[in-house]
Amino acid sequence: MSVTRRAITVRGIVQGVGFRPHVARVAAATGVTGVVGNDDARVFIEAQGESGQLDEFTRRLVDEAPVLARIIDTTARQLTPVDGEAGFSIVASQTNPGGRSLIPPDVAVCRRCREEMDDPANRRFRYPFITCTDCGPRLSIITDLPYDRPRTTMRHFPMCRACRAEYTDPDNRRYHAQPVSCFDCGPTIWLEEFTSAKDQPDVDPFTAFLADQRQHPDDSNPDQAPAPVVRADRRLQCDGTIARAKQLLAAGNILAVKGIGGFHLLADAADDEAVARLRRRKNRPHKPLAVMVADLAQAETLVELGEQEKTLLTDPAHPIVIAPAAPGAPLSGLVNPGIDEIGVVIAYSPLHRLLVDRPVVATSGNAPGQPLVTGNRQAAAVFDGLADGVVYHDRPIEVPVEDSVFRKTLPIRRSRGFAPVPLALPVAPDSTPPTVLACGGELKNTVTLTDGDMAFISCHIGDMGSLAAQQAHQRAIDTLTAARRRHPDLIVCDMHPDYATTRAAERLADHTGVRLVKIQHHYAHAMSLAAEHGITSGPLVVLAADGTGYGTDGTVWGGEILTLGGSGDNGLAHWERSWHLPVFPLAGGDTAIRHPWRLAAGIAHRWDIDNGQVLDHLTAIDDAAQQLPVVRASLADPARSVDTSSLGRVIDAACALTAAALIAAGGAAATGRIIPGGIHQSFDAQAAMEYEQLAARAAAPTAQAADDCSVQQVFQALVDEVGLVARAVDPVQAAAVAARNFHHRISRVLARELLAAARRAGAPGNRQVPVGFTGGCAHNEILVADLEEHLHQLRPGTRLLTHTVVPAGDGGLSLGQAWAGMCGAADA
Repeated sequence: MSVTRRAITVRGIVQGVGFRPHVARVAAATGVTGVVGNDDARVFIEAQGESGQLDEFTRRLVDEAPVLARIIDTTARQLTPVDGEAGFSIVASQTNPGGRSLIPPDVAVCRRCREEMDDPANRRFRYPFITCTDCGPRLSIITDLPYDRPRTTMRHFPMCRACRAEYTDPDNRRYHAQPVSCFDCGPTIWLEEFTSAKDQPDVDPFTAFLADQRQHPDDSNPDQAPAPVVRADRRLQCDGTIARAKQLLAAGNILAVKGIGGFHLLADAADDEAVARLRRRKNRPHKPLAVMVADLAQAETLVELGEQEKTLLTDPAHPIVIAPAAPGAPLSGLVNPGIDEIGVVIAYSPLHRLLVDRPVVATSGNAPGQPLVTGNRQAAAVFDGLADGVVYHDRPIEVPVEDSVFRKTLPIRRSRGFAPVPLALPVAPDSTPPTVLACGGELKNTVTLTDGDMAFISCHIGDMGSLAAQQAHQRAIDTLTAARRRHPDLIVCDMHPDYATTRAAERLADHTGVRLVKIQHHYAHAMSLAAEHGITSGPLVVLAADGTGYGTDGTVWGGEILTLGGSGDNGLAHWERSWHLPVFPLAGGDTAIRHPWRLAAGIAHRWDIDNGQVLDHLTAIDDAAQQLPVVRASLADPARSVDTSSLGRVIDAACALTAAALIAAGGAAATGRIIPGGIHQSFDAQAAMEYEQLAARAAAPTAQAADDCSVQQVFQALVDEVGLVARAVDPVQAAAVAARNFHHRISRVLARELLAAARRAGAPGNRQVPVGFTGGCAHNEILVADLEEHLHQLRPGTRLLTHTVVPAGDGGLSLGQAWAGMCGAADA
């Protein structure tokens, strides 16, 4: 048979995942000759053999691709055969000025590396940085593309002879594994203990943050280990550090530990005093803390896991998975106060595996309100006061990467292991869409850059309330644009005039001359859902519900039904507000968000609820009893408060009413264990989270929701039910039933209005218009389940579109902004 030669290109995440070695192995197995290499955009292959051999070679390239590879497409064309060619080789990387490769995410240590680090006969026994082509750091260490060791922070660690032999052996799984190292040539760890404990750091975190952003023109390692550590026997040094760190954790100390993408703060999760001290130092009195465990078996002693959750926990991404707490879980009650769920993560880096043999709290290593700490100098300044010691290593972190978080299988935070894997956009193959930079929102921030038919969403950045966070936001933009070698044709941001992200977008637009579009917050949420589901045209009807979003009318939105593409051309750039919750005043503005009883007072005042009955309930809260006269006076003057239509705030108000009833029934101590967020919120969505948990204690709703009930009637029914809590035999269970009934009734109203908007959008022609649910309230499992139940009752066969890829909350906002920009959205 005749010999042919093909040029094959493979596009996708094919760098840093062992794809070139994979190609070489498949070529050897199929008897194909040629070469494989990569440039900034792709893997390129020239393969020669008989036609059947090349077909088999191409099939196995895709079917047997490495675990971490993500192939978008392959193309092939015929070439002239090369006479006398023998063998198959990997050639040096090339630079393609117009090319843009995909950066792989950081992933957990793989099974074979775990086995090696547990084998006393292996030269990497207990090595904290073991890695291969199937695991380890990628995004966090890449400084430039294409992905080769000189373009990573591993350039500071020249390979020893043994590692280089593995690196150059096509039959070795470390063949061209860029982070490969060992005790003789790689990074090392060391421990520094603080001599005295303080409750707060005495350094300005922003100054410390900037200290780690300085350039190093001599390409020196900014996180270089102290000289005594470098001279010491590496294996003994590592073993001694691990042993002492575990001893400190067992004694109730708090340790900062440098991981793959940043630092964690660790504490014994069974030690009440250690967890209380960590909460005090981080100023985090109530927000649940994640727990790191050694393995799946240990996780199952803490939480109840279904097969999907087990699969997700052990996925190469190793995210935090929030699941129901197991009965008798051996943890301090301070880990998840008032919450019947626990977020668990299996130790994912080799260093974590060595440190963690018991459940430990593992929370982001940062000062209160500041971004993740990544550099050693910054850590030394910030953690003196937050931690009792720091475990350092000297491999620099180029890109900060927070842990990903899922609630069961619903994404809450998309970061490590998932970012920056692109989301495919439904773009026509022959179109030339604009490159859009979307700056995200003010909370749970991410940024998104589009490039052709792909959307690249950054790792989680966080809340934009500090200068350091705003600096991190700019760095995330720089990372995305540099990786894609693209400058935006359009910048999109939220329309809120006071968001830090809005100001950043304005500065960037002024500096570059790029057009800036400001769009409404809930429209961006709806477009995020549309992008995730590949929707390009309307009509589409979406319930967008959360706590806060700046409305086009100057009020605070948050309980909106929007119709997208309802106009004549059905384009998603056109939308309208089809329905919203009745408005009510935020008595005291942001103060009302922190003290939800003020929301209940505002609702009673505006919605014509039994005001005397509500105020009587609220006086059980000490703060409310003292300030109600002032609040009532402000409510009498509309100019002294801002109106809102927020579903999230209605739920907060319901939580406050129920908390007041429980105080009246059983004292403040009982309420402190159940729904403290109803009295005072110390973190975002605390009241809503705790109220959902309370509702879950009731097996099912005990009241039916009338088809024609209004939102006001739903709230009045709650007022009536919580009035009976104090006289109930079991006040907590009575409160749980009231909370469950509230969820059931309010979701009935939402389902009815959602379908009414869909009917209007579908006429004439009686089309079945798709409906969806997005925004922070879509993280509420009871609300989603009840909404789906009511939709099926009212319109059998209705499918509710929800999120499974990006968060429903503000973590997915930048994707919606980007898709809105690509669809031609104009300023709100």
